[in-house]
Amino acid sequence: MSVRVRSVEPADAAAWERMRERLWPSAEGEHAGEIAAWFAGDLSIPAEVLIAEVDAGNAIGFVELAIRGYAEECYSGRVAYLEGWYVEPEARRRGVGTALIRAAEEWGRALGCVEMASDAALENEDEPRGAPLGGVRRDPPPGHVPQEPLTGRRCDLASEGEPAYCVAPTPDSAMPTLKRRLMCA
Repeated sequence: MSVRVRSVEPADAAAWERMRERLWPSAEGEHAGEIAAWFAGDLSIPAEVLIAEVDAGNAIGFVELAIRGYAEECYSGRVAYLEGWYVEPEARRRGVGTALIRAAEEWGRALGCVEMASDAALENEDEPRGAPLGGVRRDPPPGHVPQEPLTGRRCDLASEGEPAYCVAPTPDSAMPTLKRRLMCA
C-alpha cells in the first residue's frame, strides 16, 4: 500500500468530516460546521491537518495538530501537539499511522519544535502500543529516573540519537500525556 500524506484541502472536507465523526461522535453537522470554520480561517486549532490517502484521493486517515506552550512532562515551551489521530479500520497496521506521525513530526520540526505530545487514554484498547510510535511505554521502565529538562544531549527513555515516546501520568489525571522528543543528540 503506497500512502501519501499531505495537507488537507477544501475538497477533502467530506472525508475529513466522516473520519472525525468516527473518531469523535457528535451531533449531526457539528464537525461539518467546525471544518467549514477552519477552512474559512475562523479556527486556530487545529493549526494543521494532514490527510493520508491511497489511490489518488482515497482518504484513509488524518492527524490534527497544534502548537502548545505546555504539555505535561515537556520542557521546551513550544510543543507540537497531536490533537487527533485517526486511521480507517481496514487500513490499520499497514503503515498509515506511522506515515501520519512521521509527517506530523516533520511539521513540528519545521516550526522549531523539539517535543511532540498528545493525550492517551490508558483504557483505550485502540491506542497504539508501540510500532507506529516508536516504543510507547505505558509506565516508566524499571529503575527509570526522570531526567532534567531537555539539555539537547539526550532524551529520557531514548537511546542517544533515537526518538522515544513515554506516557507521563500525573496523580490527578486519568489522561496521561503521550510525549515524544523529536530531536535527540
